Amino acid sequence: MPEDNSELYGEIQDDLEDRSKWEARQILWARMRGQGVGRANRPWPGAANVHVPIADTIVGKLKPYYVVWIFGPELLAAFYSLQDQGDSYIDAVAQWFDYKVREVSNFSEQAICGIDSCLQNGLGVIKTYWDAVAQKLAFASIHPYFIIMPPWATFDFQKADRVVHVMQYSREEYLRDAESKGFNTDETYVDSITGEGKPDKKYERSRYTAEGLSYSRLKDLIVLWEVYIRETDGQIKVKTFSPLQPDEPARGDFGLPYEHKEVPLTLIPYELTDGGFYSSRGVCELVQMYEASACKTWNEKLDFMSIANRPVLSSQGGSINAQNIRWEPGAVYDSALQLVQQPGPPVSFDEEIQSNRSMAEQRVGIPDFGVGGSDQPQGNKTATETNVITNVMQQSNDLRARILKGAMTRIFEQAWGLLKQYDNASLDYFWRNQRLSLDDAAFDNKYVLRPNGSVDGYSREREIQKLMQLRQLSQGSPWIVTPEVDKKIIELMDAQWIKELYQEPQDIAADQQEQQAIENSLMFDGFLPQVKPPDDHLVHLQIEDGFIGWSQQNQRPIPPPLMQTFMQHMQMHIQAAKSDPQYWKGHAAQIQPFIAKVQQTMKAMQQQLAAQQQAAGAMANLRGGPPPGMPPGPPGMPPGMPSGGAVPAAAGPPMPPQPGMPAGAGPLMPTGNGNLPMG
Repeated sequence: MPEDNSELYGEIQDDLEDRSKWEARQILWARMRGQGVGRANRPWPGAANVHVPIADTIVGKLKPYYVVWIFGPELLAAFYSLQDQGDSYIDAVAQWFDYKVREVSNFSEQAICGIDSCLQNGLGVIKTYWDAVAQKLAFASIHPYFIIMPPWATFDFQKADRVVHVMQYSREEYLRDAESKGFNTDETYVDSITGEGKPDKKYERSRYTAEGLSYSRLKDLIVLWEVYIRETDGQIKVKTFSPLQPDEPARGDFGLPYEHKEVPLTLIPYELTDGGFYSSRGVCELVQMYEASACKTWNEKLDFMSIANRPVLSSQGGSINAQNIRWEPGAVYDSALQLVQQPGPPVSFDEEIQSNRSMAEQRVGIPDFGVGGSDQPQGNKTATETNVITNVMQQSNDLRARILKGAMTRIFEQAWGLLKQYDNASLDYFWRNQRLSLDDAAFDNKYVLRPNGSVDGYSREREIQKLMQLRQLSQGSPWIVTPEVDKKIIELMDAQWIKELYQEPQDIAADQQEQQAIENSLMFDGFLPQVKPPDDHLVHLQIEDGFIGWSQQNQRPIPPPLMQTFMQHMQMHIQAAKSDPQYWKGHAAQIQPFIAKVQQTMKAMQQQLAAQQQAAGAMANLRGGPPPGMPPGPPGMPPGMPSGGAVPAAAGPPMPPQPGMPAGAGPLMPTGNGNLPMG
């Protein structure tokens, strides 16, 4: 049904008029990235017209930094619960969100396109929406040329009075999507908005004509304006019409159905200046003068070479026809010819080109180190000088990272809102090659999310180097969570390695506890297990000491011979811990109490053994026979006396067999200092 959009159409026309100079600059930046601007006037036909792609080269250097910042971490974003009951879901929610955004949606491709637009034009725009046909989250990178804002608008789309997204459809695509998007398919209407169409005569005088914005020279292309209007109550109304037929809607007006109630557009600015939407400058605008200078220098270098290779000649007397002269080896001329000497170049062309490149890279904050710069002193730079230059240039990258983090936060927040609203029944996801499922109770909590990209990280190598330094400094520092540092290092090297190379500390502790529990059973049967290099000695000592205490509390005391085996095994772990300097540095304070316990237990066992031997000797003397366990002596000798006449030492309780001991071998006995023999 026709409606009067004259007021809205007029406001948008004014917005287009106000930004006309900005549009012209955007077209210039596109030419710089493409075939180049070119020479306005060539000195002669066929003269050089080459292009030094400084801007395109810098964009190619900066784009990987942005891509690595977004996609480098194992998870795109970290979630923080605002409610206590949600803390148990934050890891699973982050994994589910990462799978939906990185793997299911088209975010990877569109984010790279948005970054390229940000670098080239100073503005990148990402549209986050729910694809009702494909039933999945979707993103679209929009060239800022196709976003129309009032001249007073800021970077924040949510504060704008109106936002216009200029959409282009082929006629076939328009008709194909008509059912799902509610487009008007009346043949007369479609004809009137296709290509140059049939403009409404009502707006003929005031119509702003711009290729791609209000019409198209392509006969099968349709241009539509999707207008987001923020009403007085804060709600967002969406109007869709063709600028050729403003009063005839392409589809009915509707309120934005998204629960987050935000315009589904996010701006990625290259820089923050006065906050105006059209104020951000991109790489092309920042280095345009240097690229123009380099192109001019290169063209003049080629012009000079053309003149030098095809010299100007003059004749010395006589008349000649210049058309008959050919400059070729072995040629004979009937007149004397003289070479017109040309002055040499006043400057080095190559140095001038390199100087322009160097200044352009310094302008955008890329480390250059003075390679090829004519204004740099001769000689190699020292490591200190190189580090200073790197640190200065790194500050520019830090600023870019902070700007990018703000934009990515808004994009991810809108994506999370759409996933909660439309995709909360699809809970299965893949994480580290495993199929998992998110508990639907996770959606009952409120979360704050932040992108995982570091605000000061320029490269993986730099991040790894920082973490390695932290890893070395954290040795013996209980307030540094060393396993998390190790996990970050593996994640930066290759996130796929985490499943194979990394195990959570609590899982490792559980394995070590289970291993020591098995060893306790073996020692209770008289077998002494060996200490292995991967053993966590502190955990083994804790479990073994706990088992001894549990036995005493439950009236199941360990017999003295077996207790000696337990003490010897604990001493083996203590000695192994001392032999590893790094492990001992970090756990010495926790192991010291176990050393004291072992010494006390061994001393008590020796005292008990001595008292038993003394009591047995006294009883034997009263009975006139050998002490218990001593064989009777030969005839004529006191019972229990060996044939040599030496008095044997009293034997203690039998000792359990030891590893590597042959069957029937004698028991191990305590040494004189109370320590069990090792090995």
